[in-house]
Amino acid sequence: MESTYLKALRCEPVSHIPVWFMRQAGRYMKDFRDMREKYSFLELVHTPELAAEVTMQPIHSFGMDAAIIFSDILVLADAFDLDFTYVDKLGPKMGRKLACSEDLHKISLDSIDEKLSYVYDAIKCTKERLKKYRTPLIGFCGAPFTLASYCVGEDFKGDDKKAIKWFTTHQTFMHEVLEFISQASIRYLKCQVRAGADALQIFESWNSWLSWTSSKELSVHYIKKIIQGVKSEFKDIPITVFGTANSIFYSQFIDSGTNAISFDSKIELSTAREQIPQNIAVQGNLDSYYLFSDKKVLLKEVDRILLSMEGKKGFIFNLGHGVMPETSEDLVRCVVDRVRAR
Repeated sequence: MESTYLKALRCEPVSHIPVWFMRQAGRYMKDFRDMREKYSFLELVHTPELAAEVTMQPIHSFGMDAAIIFSDILVLADAFDLDFTYVDKLGPKMGRKLACSEDLHKISLDSIDEKLSYVYDAIKCTKERLKKYRTPLIGFCGAPFTLASYCVGEDFKGDDKKAIKWFTTHQTFMHEVLEFISQASIRYLKCQVRAGADALQIFESWNSWLSWTSSKELSVHYIKKIIQGVKSEFKDIPITVFGTANSIFYSQFIDSGTNAISFDSKIELSTAREQIPQNIAVQGNLDSYYLFSDKKVLLKEVDRILLSMEGKKGFIFNLGHGVMPETSEDLVRCVVDRVRAR
């Protein structure tokens, strides 16, 4: 029997609403924290068997309808030799940045494939472990604009005004970087599919920085290139696009070739469903902060979303963003059980 997640991505009838969470493997889980006492974050990412073990944790604990490979969007930037490090409590840091066209010309796309072999090995290892669960595995990458925001300019540290000012004063180079990242991402995602990924997701974490026109030019244009590039070889691989401002920009993705749009929490999901073609699935969009609320309040919001989407094809229950580190495992389980009971 095929998974409800893959069926929902194709907008086919399902036996139950599929549910999984972005960042479903992570610090909120005791099993993960126990592993972090032994290994650094990058050791977990770079060691296929450990990455597979972390990927499986929410499958064991909650029975999620999809697994997503444990990795980081910045491993691709790491393959550009930008000295990517991860500092506890501070997050990712690049030792150097892309500063000019010459820097791009020095990077071999063939070498990127080899440098990221640990991701493909982690996918193969995880697929073996998932066999008895018949659970699909999601591969992913960061969208070019999001990835570029870490690779160029100063350390923006989430400062959208500083970032957009830099991007607009370096437009020619910015588009060179976005094109290069797009081509690297196509290769990266294709390799993930060859390794066994059943579906893909593209994460646009910073499109909330963008204006309507900038979103089209700096974000959607390049995401569309990636989707077309991947589907030129793997036409049936389902692809989802998540963005932190998809509640604003979702109409720009309708002709991108994406199979699903994953929404942040700033839109009524049923409204989005009505305005998107019926062959494109919708994913989302419980506000992650509800997982800090009283159980009664949490379930009321879960029920509201479920009721609004009742009877609608192509719906995958997820969050409007990732699970936060302080989240209770019990409340995650509570949400999954509630969705399953529907």
